[in-house]
Amino acid sequence: MKPVYPEILTPDNTLSLSGVNNGDGTVTISIAEGQEFLIQDVKINTTGRTDLSFTVPIPTTAGQVDTYHLRYSLNGKSINNHIPNKNSFYLISVVDTNYNPNSVDESDEQFDTKYDDMLIAKVEIADTGTITIIPLKNKSRLIENFVVGWAITSTPNDVYPPTVNIQVDINWSRKPVISRGGIYNEYIQNVPGERSSLVIPELTSRYVIKSSHSYETLSTTSDSGRIVIYAEA
Repeated sequence: MKPVYPEILTPDNTLSLSGVNNGDGTVTISIAEGQEFLIQDVKINTTGRTDLSFTVPIPTTAGQVDTYHLRYSLNGKSINNHIPNKNSFYLISVVDTNYNPNSVDESDEQFDTKYDDMLIAKVEIADTGTITIIPLKNKSRLIENFVVGWAITSTPNDVYPPTVNIQVDINWSRKPVISRGGIYNEYIQNVPGERSSLVIPELTSRYVIKSSHSYETLSTTSDSGRIVIYAEA
């Protein structure tokens, strides 16, 4: 197997998806035709495929939200104990005991895109019938520098570590490796004080990068600026 990740050949590297409440206690999730992606040097076109729609029940318990992963398998290789069909799209519940035998959070890296099995989207279905689809970016190499703004008010003797106040929504198919890549107009107001910027790997997932900026000061003051966060997967 080539160590090359799948790449969706659309402008934003995601697949176009839709969800419909059928009015009978079910919803249908569909993949649009006419889209292409590469997986292990095999080009897949969604035109004319018979596995583009999936119908699942709406949860009946008040407040319940069911979460699914939409995936594509090239070789039918298992994920944990779940064995998908070869050359197939599939929608699977994140509480399926074969797919997720240890009941870990769905954002766990074990469910990230593999070389021959692509995580396409997260799908959430509420008891109200509301459908939330988060398409995920698939590219052979995901890499970006994010310039992120922050604005905070600091008081004397602030508790350290600071509260997370910087968040970047990325919606990648793989959890990134992150670092603070540089400084960009970091201290706009130049308020005197001791400053700290942190990227926080343990609070980062394939969906979001979280960071913080703080400073210690002798009086209550406000400050703002930007930092650069480097991410790669």
